[in-house]
Amino acid sequence: MFNPIRQSERFDPKALYIKTYLPVLNQIDAKYLHDTHRNESELFKQGIELGRHYPKQIVNHQERDLKF
Repeated sequence: MFNPIRQSERFDPKALYIKTYLPVLNQIDAKYLHDTHRNESELFKQGIELGRHYPKQIVNHQERDLKF
C-alpha cells in the first residue's frame, strides 16, 4: 500500500514541497511535517494546531496496514 508519509520522508526529507504550498509551516522543522499526527504535541508547541492551521490526518496508515 502506498504510504504518503514514507514517500515524503524518502523523497522530500527537507519538506520543501509541503512548505511551498503551506507557507504557514515554513518555520517548522521538516522532521515534524512528514507525520503530523505523530508530532501533534511538538507542532502545537510551535504554534501549529492540527485541525485549525493544518488538517488532521485522514487515514492512519499504521492501523490500515494491520487490516491487510
